[in-house]
Amino acid sequence: MPTQPDPAWLVSRVADGQDRLDDSLRSLTETQARQPSALPGWSRAHVLAHIAGNATAMAAMFEGYARGEDVRQYGGSPTRREAEIDAQSARPPAALVELVRDSGARCLAAYRAMPDWDGTLRWQSGRWPVTRGPVSRWREIEIHRVDLDRGYAAADWPAEFVDFHLDRELPRLGDRAPDVTVPDLPAADLLAWLFGRGGPGLPQLPAWG
Repeated sequence: MPTQPDPAWLVSRVADGQDRLDDSLRSLTETQARQPSALPGWSRAHVLAHIAGNATAMAAMFEGYARGEDVRQYGGSPTRREAEIDAQSARPPAALVELVRDSGARCLAAYRAMPDWDGTLRWQSGRWPVTRGPVSRWREIEIHRVDLDRGYAAADWPAEFVDFHLDRELPRLGDRAPDVTVPDLPAADLLAWLFGRGGPGLPQLPAWG
């Protein structure tokens, strides 16, 4: 089983991923923002709005924890979340990039202000340890940067990201898809497949989550 992750290390990895994402968006144009992403039905602007919305919701949860309040992820409303993504995606590219940057910075500030990492928080899928926060945020940044389809691929993921998440995702496969044979792939491509980003000809997996 994977060992319990160190929160300070996880937060540092989120910060690194956020910095690299921010740098990659500096040249985003209006045309590029409106073009399709790798996610069906979503433009790149939708993906950016999703990344920012995730950071905002995460920050609210962790800020609430520091105040002794129990704030549920996305306010407990998936419908409102989708409406917010649609609305935010209409912003001009510069405003979207600023939103991604500022929401990411707020999320990191909330992590760094944590009084402890011993409790739990309410995600959409249920109550989980607070350490789930930076783990899932790290995934959000790296996976959706690939989904933006701007030249960043699974092969570009940091080795530590691949190693960390393979250690967690592969053991889940037996419950998730017990009859599926693990394909012989490079580590990053294998992780992408586990995350539902596999290429053609690979075994189909149930939705990841």
